[in-house]
This record gives sequence, C-alpha cells and structure tokens, in this order.
Amino acid sequence: MGQSWAYPHRLTNNKYNDSRPFLILGPDFYTLYLIWENNKQGDWDIYMLEGKIIDENTIEWEPESVAKLVSETSADSVDAEVIVKDENLYIFWYDFRMGKSQLFYR
Repeated sequence: MGQSWAYPHRLTNNKYNDSRPFLILGPDFYTLYLIWENNKQGDWDIYMLEGKIIDENTIEWEPESVAKLVSETSADSVDAEVIVKDENLYIFWYDFRMGKSQLFYR
C-alpha cells in the first residue's frame, strides 16, 4: 500500500491557513467527509467538504468555494472530531464563544 501513490492533489487554495484535517467515510461507503480548521475570517473556524469515491484511484471533491462552515462563531473553534452513527454525521469541537472553552456539536 502507498507504493503506487499518485502526486498529491491540492484540496484548498487560499491565502489563509488550513490545518488539522480529519477524514471519515460516510455510512454509504462512498462519500468522504473532510473536516478542517481555517482562519480566513480572522479566527479559527471548522469547515467541511464532501468527496465521492468514483473508483479505487479517483475521488471527486466538491470545490473549496462550497465548503460548509460548521462552527459559525466569531470565536476560535478548534480540534474537531467526527463520528458516523447510522445515517448521521456528528462533528464535535470546542470553541471560546462563551469567553472560555466549551464543547459543541452538530
């Protein structure tokens, strides 16, 4: 495994910082969910992109321009974790919207 990897594909292309990617396979076994942190709004936020597994060598990703903002706060949101249960995707993180770190999920 990994011996025939292709050249890396860039998923984000912006002037801001992208970090802490987390990837999980959806309940349908062909949808991928990529969760990461980005600071383009002046604070760290959690974003999500979907990809579809086309075949063993191809994943078709949504464009970065349609990435979903998960955390929706002007405070830093960091350290996302993701689980899939039945047909649902749950994203957990902590942020500082209440003046100190608190846990949130969607």
